[in-house]
Amino acid sequence: MLPAGPTSVDAGTELNMTCTSDSSHGTVKMMINSTVQTTRYTTWTSVVNNNPDTVVRTLDLTVTGADNGTEFECMISSTIYTNIATCKIGPITVREIVTKITLDPETLSTLSLIIS
Repeated sequence: MLPAGPTSVDAGTELNMTCTSDSSHGTVKMMINSTVQTTRYTTWTSVVNNNPDTVVRTLDLTVTGADNGTEFECMISSTIYTNIATCKIGPITVREIVTKITLDPETLSTLSLIIS
């Protein structure tokens, strides 16, 4: 799963995530769950390939502050290996972008005249 483990991104950034099974493990089943309740629905896209032994799913998520702390867990099983393999993306730390506005006294005087 990419990116594997914890990751940090700025709010508004698109986070490209991929979960891929190894080949040669028989027909594969893959489930991806969010381990933290999110405020929105996410749909992972299946990448079409001609190999039933390999499953690839992707999600391009534009993160917001609501995604802070979210984890995605990918669970893979196959007809040959019945043990479920898991991997995680996250927790996702969302850095909020703060814009600081500083006005000089002259600008404040001009604004004050416009508002009056």
